[in-house]
Amino acid sequence: MQVTGDGAVDLTYRINGGAEQTEQGVILPWEKSYSVYPELETSVTVESGARTVGCTITMGEHLVAFENEPSPTCGFAYWG
Repeated sequence: MQVTGDGAVDLTYRINGGAEQTEQGVILPWEKSYSVYPELETSVTVESGARTVGCTITMGEHLVAFENEPSPTCGFAYWG
């Protein structure tokens, strides 16, 4: 998953249905790589105030989630 834009943001993400993780004051761009497991949801939410930022989730070469707006949320679940 990736978050693009400028400045610092707060991120909340969950990978493969795991525990929710929060990172505060993250300087963009930000990226996290992980293995994908079937039937488990992954998501990232960006708190950017009124600033427009982008979030994407890719699986291999395939774009599976994309949002470009203030405080976006991207989510994806692979049903193998």
